[in-house]
Amino acid sequence: MKPSLLLLLSGICVSVYGQSPHPGGVKGPIVWYTTDSSETKPALRSRLANDNNLLTADNATIATLNFHPSFVFRGLAPLRVQLGSRDLRSASYFTVYQSFDTANENSIWHFTKNNNTALILTTDRMADLSVYQYLNYTDVVRDQPKVNVYVQHKEKDTFVVTDQWWNIGMKPVNPQLPVSNFKGLVPEIIAYDRVLNSRERLQVASYLSIKYGITLTEPGATYLNSAGETIWDGYDHPSWHRNIAGIGRDDASGLNQTIATGSNMPGLLTIASKNTLLNNSFLLWGDNGRPMIAGERSPGLPLMLQKTWLMKPYGNAFTTDLIPDTKPVDAKLPVKPVYWLAIDPSGEGKFNTANTIYKKMDKLDAQGRAYFNNISWDKDGSGKDVWGIIAAQELLLASVINQPTCTD
Repeated sequence: MKPSLLLLLSGICVSVYGQSPHPGGVKGPIVWYTTDSSETKPALRSRLANDNNLLTADNATIATLNFHPSFVFRGLAPLRVQLGSRDLRSASYFTVYQSFDTANENSIWHFTKNNNTALILTTDRMADLSVYQYLNYTDVVRDQPKVNVYVQHKEKDTFVVTDQWWNIGMKPVNPQLPVSNFKGLVPEIIAYDRVLNSRERLQVASYLSIKYGITLTEPGATYLNSAGETIWDGYDHPSWHRNIAGIGRDDASGLNQTIATGSNMPGLLTIASKNTLLNNSFLLWGDNGRPMIAGERSPGLPLMLQKTWLMKPYGNAFTTDLIPDTKPVDAKLPVKPVYWLAIDPSGEGKFNTANTIYKKMDKLDAQGRAYFNNISWDKDGSGKDVWGIIAAQELLLASVINQPTCTD
């Protein structure tokens, strides 16, 4: 049987009734490392039960990705995971990465068997050098974080495999390839010694995407919880499928994300929960991809920006603090602008109705961040809200115009 390749491009650990968590609730990972910033030296620490192994490198540093620590690779030294003689003919690999070097093809990791390179993942392709099979892809926005998923099912090796290594952050020695050592972030890696089915793959990818604020494949991005239930279906929200992020808690995944920002545009919008999150509760959001410029004038409404967001709660009601960055706003503003939220509780994005809710900012800091505190979502039970930003003054005048009904 020929090997098969699958590539998908596009986040605190707790115990559940005494059981260990698993990525996306999918049991059986053989490798699961996340960045640990509490050590003397930056490290990737194993999250597997009864395994406290550390992967460290000299002169390494730590950055953050959606409020989680991430190991920074500078192209100087790899982190190596020993896999011995384990049977990996069927396997699934998950990698979260963000490249700093957008001009060159970087080797994110490579897999060696008996000192020979078999698999290699770069910023441009996935390759199985043992059978000369390549899967190239075009990364349109090279500096944005990615969740990479690779699945293989291969025939038995013709030679005895005794020594296998997963080498993170460096290009292979044998053979020499025209690629560069990786420069960027790798906060988390996961491997299974079996081919996960499509639902299991999506559960793991959803866990990683929510944790690190990464948008899954557009426009039909589907996010699942650890039980395999859909918590966001992009086809249900075709106008708001960009820059998806979220907060939520899923104990079976070890996920407790109380604050988040989209990693595609970090800091543009930050949302934090005001309450302790309940297990299996999520609040996901996405925007319409439009710029923060003046929108079309609506009768009875002051200036509203074109960019709007959709909020989709699952499993529980949410009250949050919402912090948009107003520096990207490119519109004619009052001398001392006051920002307002306009919230359409129907989730349709129609703001010229009597049901529209207006909320004035609580403060605007020196960096241009507007703070809206204690915003409750889905109060009417519609299952979604759409909101936008109004740039106005201290007093906001909004009117609803009802057309007259004419009779004889």
